[in-house]
Amino acid sequence: MNVPKQLSRDLLLGRVDKEKSKDIKYPLADYYDKASFIWQVQDWAVERCGAKILDPLPYLCDDESCYGSHDLRPLYYDSGHLSEYGNKFLVPMFEEIFKYGK
Repeated sequence: MNVPKQLSRDLLLGRVDKEKSKDIKYPLADYYDKASFIWQVQDWAVERCGAKILDPLPYLCDDESCYGSHDLRPLYYDSGHLSEYGNKFLVPMFEEIFKYGK
């Protein structure tokens, strides 16, 4: 889904209580089903080429869901690309990688 459109529609139509913050989320199991081929290709690249894979899931998901919004702000600017706000959630992942490069 296009996260900003869905979130703005939900807010406009009163489907979201701003005080209770009902963020858009996607079941983690569904994500794994949808992305299984990509994970297989990445695993292949690790085995054959020694690629280093960065895993954004710990920064965008919990044990049950991946989030499309946080505090009613979209993490994505469409259905699959992080927004300027959303990319900030990955900063700790990159800091960890660059820490070892020193």
